[in-house]
This record gives sequence, structure tokens and C-alpha cells, in this order.
Amino acid sequence: MQISFVYLHILFTQHKLIKMKKELTDKQQSIIEDITNEFIKINENKKQRKSGGLLNLEEFIYEKEDDMEERTFIASFNNAKFKETLSIVDEAIETLNAQPYAGKTITFSGYFQSSVTPTVGLGVDYATTVDATITGGTWTNITASSGGSGTAGASSFTRITGTYAIPSNAKSIRVYFNANLSNTNILYVGAIQTELGSVPTAFSRAGGTLQGELSAAQRYYWRYTTSGGFSGVGGNGLTTSTTNASIQIPNPVAMRTYPSSIDVGTLRFIDTANSAYNITAASLLGTSSYSTNCTLSDFNVTISGATSGRYGFLQAQGSGGYIGFSAEL
Repeated sequence: MQISFVYLHILFTQHKLIKMKKELTDKQQSIIEDITNEFIKINENKKQRKSGGLLNLEEFIYEKEDDMEERTFIASFNNAKFKETLSIVDEAIETLNAQPYAGKTITFSGYFQSSVTPTVGLGVDYATTVDATITGGTWTNITASSGGSGTAGASSFTRITGTYAIPSNAKSIRVYFNANLSNTNILYVGAIQTELGSVPTAFSRAGGTLQGELSAAQRYYWRYTTSGGFSGVGGNGLTTSTTNASIQIPNPVAMRTYPSSIDVGTLRFIDTANSAYNITAASLLGTSSYSTNCTLSDFNVTISGATSGRYGFLQAQGSGGYIGFSAEL
């Protein structure tokens, strides 16, 4: 099983852990419930006293994060839906962020816990091409100069580290960890970190804050999901024929390059005559060479029965509407 760090980051950095109760230990579940109850009480008091703005749950949990190490885990997973027994989680580091490591020693580390105490292997590869993709690049493995594997803790997190000398001609870096798991085994993972030097330091967020981390992840992928009803999505455009509209939408942050893929579901295009056209397909207008640090995404949508030359905007058809863009390596 292969999972990208980036998607784990987007899914779990926001600390919406209450939805994951089946994968939390009793202690972790109790921590989340206690903090959530505290958050509710504080906001109720603020409402009654009309004193100050209400707290944001994600920021509140972030401020409470030092209370317990268990809350630093990124994700848990097993192989229930996969035939392989070896689970691999990897990520390619783009050239912009890999260059400071070229010709230097780095430490790759993470915290791991599983009741079956599997051996967890760490790995670092390098490529001499710019922005090599996770699976499409030509990667060369780097042997750890120290560490590189260890045993996950049975009832608490154990930190596993590896030290690697990055060649001076490296332009892209890929890091990964793996473990042998059965269909029912669960491995908890957290505080994954790469850093310069041969000594692992305390885990810290590269973005500095929760919002900073989310913004960094959205350089690779972002998705907007409507909250229900016929809510607007934010993209505006023009019908260019009876079956097509060209739309432009601002990205929440500048993406690392022009998106390579788009995913759309249950949206429609509303024109100036208030006519609604359900969207059946979408395709990007640009390519990965179109722009770097992309602040806007341009795309075409397939519709039917439209009047050409009318301006309009994106709207949900009802519940479950979404649009997403990927600039993943």
C-alpha cells in the first residue's frame, strides 16, 4: 500500500480526529473529548457574557497540543483493502525544498506505535532531475549512515530515526517508511520530520502554525466541498458554446506549479439569465509548464443547452458538490 504524505497531511493536520474514533485508543479518544467539551464550555460562556469573539476549534486544539504526545500522530492505517503485506508511505520533495539538502547530511525520523510491534524501515532516495515524481522519476537509494529502522512501540510511540548523506548532485529527494502489517493490524504514525544534521531534534511544524501547515499542503492539492444546498463555489467564467464554459478560480494559496489534474462533482454553471447547467466533465486549460507559483486555475466544463457568450459562476447542485486541483509531484 502506498500513500502520499501530502494527502495524509491534508486529511489529518486539521485535527478532525473525532471522526476517527474507531482508530483512536481509549486514551486518545478521551483526550479529544475532554478538549472538545472544554472548547464548547468556553464558547458558551463567551456567548452568555458577550465577551470577545468565539474560539476556532482547530486553533484551540492546536494550542492544547503540548498536553499529550498521542495527539501528534498524523494517521493510522492497515492493509484491510490491499493484497500486499508491506505498507509503504512515501513522498517526493520538490527541487525547491530539496536543494538545501544537497551535499549535506540529513536526519529522517518519525514516531510509530502498534500493538503488534512491527519493524519499521525508513528510506531516503535521490534523483538528479528537477521535480522528479514519486513513481515516475529515476531514483537511487541512499544507505543510512546510522539508524534507518526500528521497532514500533507496543503501547506508546517510539521514535525511529535514520541519518543519510545526500549527494551534491541531488535535485529531488524521496522519503518513505514501511512496515509489514496484516489486514487487521494498525500502525499509528506521527511527527514525521526531515531536517539538516545528524541529530534528530524535537518535532516542529515547518509552517509554524496549523494554518501555515495547511497552506503548505495546499501548494500540492486543495479541494473545496460545499456545505449543502445551492451554495456558490467561487469560480467565474463565460460560456463559449452551447456545450462549454471556460472558468477561472482563485487558488487558496499559490500552488507549486500549474495543476496537473482537476476533480469535480455535483456542480453546475449559472449564467446571467439565471439558467442552470449541470456540469458533466471538466478539463484544465493549461499545463504544468504554463505557470509556476500558480495563483489561479483555468479550466473548461462540459454542459448542455447553454447560450454562448454569457458570464456566470459555479454553484453546487445540492449537497456534496466539490472541486479540487492537484499539483502533486
